[in-house]
Amino acid sequence: MSKQNSSSDKPRPRPHAERGAADRVSIYVVRHANAVARGAWPGSDVLRPLNDRGHRQARALVDHFDTGPGDRGPHTRASCVLPKPTLLMSSRAERCLATLQPLAHACGLPIIAAEFLSEGSAADNFLVQVK
Repeated sequence: MSKQNSSSDKPRPRPHAERGAADRVSIYVVRHANAVARGAWPGSDVLRPLNDRGHRQARALVDHFDTGPGDRGPHTRASCVLPKPTLLMSSRAERCLATLQPLAHACGLPIIAAEFLSEGSAADNFLVQVK
């Protein structure tokens, strides 16, 4: 008689605690920094820029991450320093791209524009892309 494969013979995923660092992925979702008010912007919403406060917020985002060699120096909150990003994605909206620009520059990474992150996209689109 041949032995049939039972469900116990199949490899099972290891519990999270047993996985190595290479098995883990951290995803940080950042809403765009403060932008010019919708009603005050006469152009297309996708072109609506950050305001002065938003530019300061975008620069401050860098302080939350280890940006690798050439890091900007002392972080304002050392206990909050997150690992260096390996991928940056954004909607095509100017305010969103501008929010990530200082971090992209500090990390030497491009920003990948993704339609599934655009305003009005269904949340399911994001979840499918992340899988």
